[in-house]
Amino acid sequence: MVQIIPNRSQLEGRIVSIKKSPDIDDFSIMEVLPSKTNPVPGFADLSGSSPGDTLQIHIANDVQKEHGLKAGSHISAMIRKAPRNLFVIPDSVKVL
Repeated sequence: MVQIIPNRSQLEGRIVSIKKSPDIDDFSIMEVLPSKTNPVPGFADLSGSSPGDTLQIHIANDVQKEHGLKAGSHISAMIRKAPRNLFVIPDSVKVL
């Protein structure tokens, strides 16, 4: 059994690409080049971000469309790590 650890990270960065998730319906995967990631007080930081690395982050298709996100967009969002994937917290997305 996998223990769930409450976690959040605040991310700012540029979207490099967006593609349909091959395994989660109604989600896409954003490849994001972070300019900074910060821990969120009260939560573990499990983003696994290192300078220069891109992150593969799942985002609900309706959230992506609502904000008009595409390759080249600069965003700020809170993310969380589930057992195998990173996910955007839907109400935290801002286009910079």
